[in-house]
Amino acid sequence: MIKPVLKGIAVLLIMTIGTLLGFYLNRSDPWGRIPGKRLPGEEVTESIEDWSFTQQARGVTLEVRPSAPYSINASCLFHDGAFYSLATSIENRWVQFLLQDPDIRFRVGGKLYKGRATVVEDPELINDLFETLSQKYRGGVDRTPEQKARYRFIRIDSR
Repeated sequence: MIKPVLKGIAVLLIMTIGTLLGFYLNRSDPWGRIPGKRLPGEEVTESIEDWSFTQQARGVTLEVRPSAPYSINASCLFHDGAFYSLATSIENRWVQFLLQDPDIRFRVGGKLYKGRATVVEDPELINDLFETLSQKYRGGVDRTPEQKARYRFIRIDSR
């Protein structure tokens, strides 16, 4: 009696693991904190002059490392006519990839664009960006100076 039940549980477990592995290996978009691969969709070919369309975006999906695409979901903000993303640490894998190759693709509002990423180094601009971030996301953005030191803003320019 117990053996058939255990055999059924084992089969169900193997099928579940196989299904999850299949989804993981065939993913394109990131899923929560799990990174994705190459983002599907048609790219907008025109260069972006007016970034104001990004003001309403709650987040951005970034694809780094064109040679072996790696995509993630990130917070984003529009500030002084420019578009930025936020990395919780310079040590994040995707940040390391974009430091090696700043050419990226990104999706905002269902459209896919080509861009170039630059880590923001200017302390005054970083303070302004934290202020804009706290206004956009209302709460949860009050961080200690030590926490702020870990974060990195990434400026995204059209290419």
